[in-house]
Amino acid sequence: MNVLLNYLSMLFACLFLSTAVDKLRNWKHHLQTMKAYDILPHPLVAPFHVMFVCSELIVSLTLFLKGPTWYNQFLSIALFVTYTAAIAVNLYRGHRNIDCGCGGFLNSEDLHVGLIVRNVILMLGSGALLFFLDVTIDLSWMERIATFLLAIASLMLFMLSREANKIKEKLHRLQTKLF
Repeated sequence: MNVLLNYLSMLFACLFLSTAVDKLRNWKHHLQTMKAYDILPHPLVAPFHVMFVCSELIVSLTLFLKGPTWYNQFLSIALFVTYTAAIAVNLYRGHRNIDCGCGGFLNSEDLHVGLIVRNVILMLGSGALLFFLDVTIDLSWMERIATFLLAIASLMLFMLSREANKIKEKLHRLQTKLF
């Protein structure tokens, strides 16, 4: 159980760190994405963007340093709920050609229902960490490093599978054009 909880913690820590770093590196792009969602008044987009990046960094760093706590898991779930609600509102409006703004290991793609499903699964993972807060993660440093590396490898495999699907779709479109 300790290894699984540490794996989930490291998975979420890496996930939030990668999305925060991506939002910092591509600041203007993410501001434009948030404006395209057309949920917040434009003067509030930048302050909310700062709040989202800071929140992702807080979740990530506290997961790395302290493991799962009530505040980093509550903040994690709040972020997922916020992002999922914004996606759902725009899908309801029929706005599918908006970049999701996920960034990091999650990459960015146009809005679709699969993003909501993915976010619900991620919320359940955060909920599981919240549920097992009373379990002390008692692992050696080698076990912690191993689960960290496993989390990184899992996220990289996720990215690779998405890229493979993109290539498959491009090949299918090329095939239909040629034949």
